[in-house]
Amino acid sequence: MNSELHLFIIWANARYKQSEIIKDISSRFRIVGIHSITWDKSRFSGNITRFYGENLPPYSNKVKLCGNDTFVLVTVIDENPLYRPRLTSKGSKSVNVNMFDSKEMYRLWTGGGHMIHGTNDEKETRHDLVLLTGYSVDDYLKMATENGAILEQSFFEMPGEDKWKEVKQLFYVLNETIPYVVLRNFDDLFSPDNHSLHADIDILTDNRDLARLMINGKPVFRSERRVRHRVNTEKEVCYFDIRYVGDDYYCKKWEEDILNSKVYDQSGFYRPSETNYYFSLLYHALVQKTFIAEDYKNKFKSFFSELDEDALRDTLLEYLKQNHYSMNEPVDYSVYFNPQITGKSMSLVKFCNKAVHCLFSSSK
Repeated sequence: MNSELHLFIIWANARYKQSEIIKDISSRFRIVGIHSITWDKSRFSGNITRFYGENLPPYSNKVKLCGNDTFVLVTVIDENPLYRPRLTSKGSKSVNVNMFDSKEMYRLWTGGGHMIHGTNDEKETRHDLVLLTGYSVDDYLKMATENGAILEQSFFEMPGEDKWKEVKQLFYVLNETIPYVVLRNFDDLFSPDNHSLHADIDILTDNRDLARLMINGKPVFRSERRVRHRVNTEKEVCYFDIRYVGDDYYCKKWEEDILNSKVYDQSGFYRPSETNYYFSLLYHALVQKTFIAEDYKNKFKSFFSELDEDALRDTLLEYLKQNHYSMNEPVDYSVYFNPQITGKSMSLVKFCNKAVHCLFSSSK
C-alpha cells in the first residue's frame, strides 16, 4: 500500500504535553515537518470555523477549549496506512486507524477533550494542510524533498482570512478542499482585466455552506435563497454565485453528473466536461435568459451544427430527454425561467418578487 501524508495539531492548551506527544509520534510515523502557527486572535474564531466547517463540535466553545495562542502542526508520513471502521463524531467511518488511534490516545493524555486534532484520511489531510500552510499536499511534499530535513517554517495566517492575494490563490485552496466546477465564462479567469458582461464567477458545488467558508465570502443579500457572495482580494472585489446540488439551477441528477465528470483545467481550476459545459451553457442561454448573448452564440459554433434558435432548443430538449434530466424552477428566485421553453407561467406575485430583486443584482 502507498504511504500517506497526515497531520496532527497540538492546540495551544495542549502544548504542555508537546514533547511527549512528538516523541511518541516519531516512534510511529516519519515526521516531515513541525510548524508553529500563530493566528491573529481577533480572527481566531473565524479561522476555527472555516477549518472545521461542519465538523465543528456542536454546542462547544472550540476556541476556549483549544486556546487561541500559538499551536503546533506536525506533518507525518504513514508508511503502512491501515483502514478500519471506527466510531467518529459522524458515525462509523472507515479511517486510517494508525492516525485515529494515536489521536485518541493523545487526547486522553491531555485530559480527554479535543485539544489534539489528527486527520483520518488523505482527503482530510489535503483540506487541512492547505488551510494551515497555504500549500497543497503535492507542493508541500516537493518542498520537503528539496529541503531534505524536517520542515520548520512558521505560519501566521490562514489563506484568505482577511482577503485573498489574488483569485488564483482562492482556487488553489478550493482545489484541495471541496468538489466544485466553474460553470462558464472561465476564459482568462485569472486575468485582472476579465471584466465583461459575464464577470461574476459561477461555481457549482455539493455543499453551499462549506463553499462559503472556503472562499470566505460574504452574502450580498439577506435571503438564503440568493447565492451571490462578495469576496475581497488585494487588487479587486469579486462576486461569486454559489450554485449547489439540489438548488434546481439544473436538475439534481445533472448537477451531480457535472461534478462527477469535472475536469482539471491547466490554468488552475476545475471545469465541466466538454459535453456538460456546452449543454449547460445552452440551457443557461435558452432557459435562464431572455435572449442568447452574442458571445454564447460564438461559443456554440464550435460544438453545435445548427445555430438556429429553434434547432438549438430542439437539441437541448432531446439531450435532456436522453439523460433523464428535467427543467426545474431554481430556488434562487432571481434566476429567469423562460416560459417559452419550459411551458410554465409565472404568477404575478412571483414576477413582482423577481423584478424587485433583479433591480439590485447585475445580469450575467
